[in-house]
Amino acid sequence: MTTENPTGKKHIVVQGEDAYTIAARYGFKDEKKLLAANRELFASRKAEVLAPGDVLVIPDFTAKAFSAKDKSVNKFKLTRPRRLLKIPLKDHEGKPLEDVPWKIEVGNLTFQGRTDAQGIICEIPVLESLVMLTLAEQLPIQLRIGHLNPLRGAPDGGKSGVAQRLALLGFHAGDLDGKDEVALHNAIAQYELSKGWEPGECDGTLNDKLMQSLEEETVG
Repeated sequence: MTTENPTGKKHIVVQGEDAYTIAARYGFKDEKKLLAANRELFASRKAEVLAPGDVLVIPDFTAKAFSAKDKSVNKFKLTRPRRLLKIPLKDHEGKPLEDVPWKIEVGNLTFQGRTDAQGIICEIPVLESLVMLTLAEQLPIQLRIGHLNPLRGAPDGGKSGVAQRLALLGFHAGDLDGKDEVALHNAIAQYELSKGWEPGECDGTLNDKLMQSLEEETVG
């Protein structure tokens, strides 16, 4: 599911990569050209989520040329791309955790603030995939950015993506690869019951209503 390009350059996705990080590694300021070059693949996903093993076409890249004076000190300013990180936070009743102090550590950078109705929103360096989150006086939580597998158009039918998202929401689905079918079935059924769906809808199977609900709760 790729679109051929003149150079034939391709990239095989590994766990933890997303369109932002891959585009940045190849010198692009954002992911727009990468998405356009692989529109068929991303059209099969409701969100721009990649799966390990996906093959992406890398579009041509033209480096900018700058003039510089000979035998002089020339200064150039490089702006590192960043991406918006959104972390919705809710209590055990599903209500937003508002006005809670938070701290995010990314490499040698620290961001701080207080939650609003949307949770936590801040910009982090695009190539960083490991974030440490501390809420109030609680112990730090390690977050892996870009490690969620897709729910739709995935080689495994979305099983690993469902298992990962259920685990984030507190429902044990066995290993995060989604291969424990009994544990995955039970976790899905428990999640469906917690949503108050009709008994006939709580069948523990992968379906569009489940996918849509998980997408809304886990942002992707």
